[in-house]
Amino acid sequence: MTSISSERLSSSRLENSLFILTKKFFVYLKQVYPRAIDTNDLAHYLCVSKRRVYDITNILEGLGLLRKRSVNSLEWIGGDFSTFMGDEAENCVNMDVVYDREKENIDNLFVGQYDSNISALDQLSKEEKDLDQKIFVLNNKIQNTLQLDSSIKNAYVTHRDLLGLPSLQNKLIFAVKAPQETFLENKDSKNEYMMEFNANSEKIDVFYVSDENKRME
Repeated sequence: MTSISSERLSSSRLENSLFILTKKFFVYLKQVYPRAIDTNDLAHYLCVSKRRVYDITNILEGLGLLRKRSVNSLEWIGGDFSTFMGDEAENCVNMDVVYDREKENIDNLFVGQYDSNISALDQLSKEEKDLDQKIFVLNNKIQNTLQLDSSIKNAYVTHRDLLGLPSLQNKLIFAVKAPQETFLENKDSKNEYMMEFNANSEKIDVFYVSDENKRME
């Protein structure tokens, strides 16, 4: 059995790290530019799988430096890529430039999302205030209406009114006359019609309203 030393494993991981592969990518780019970048050729050059190549190219695409031309073809659109190359050696890549570009891109993304969220919250706050104002106006109108003598005199509903409601056609209808502050509870039961009224021992009247003749038709 062949054993692989930890030093060799560490060396392999280092050579295939995203940092090192991105450096090698710019060396490769310098050789092929301005021709299109063939991802198969790039994978062969870097000695990695195409999936690993996409780890690099997807980041650069997200930064607006690369553009996909076809399935296996990419185009450098980041301008003068020499800004990504260091001055000390021909094949040295200044990764700080790459990271600064990525950080700027991410910062802009967060700022855009923040501004969008603030705008959405402002809109929701405005809508909430509008609804509160409308509810306030409606409540005032209801209170004013209830205080009018004509409203109090006509504050009732007839048997015919209830039976004439389209939403109550062919339904069981009950009318309940109860004192103020009566507690109503709809029991969580298989019987969906089970309801409980509690008026602290005060009188509660229940009237059967449905027209049996119409329900049987």
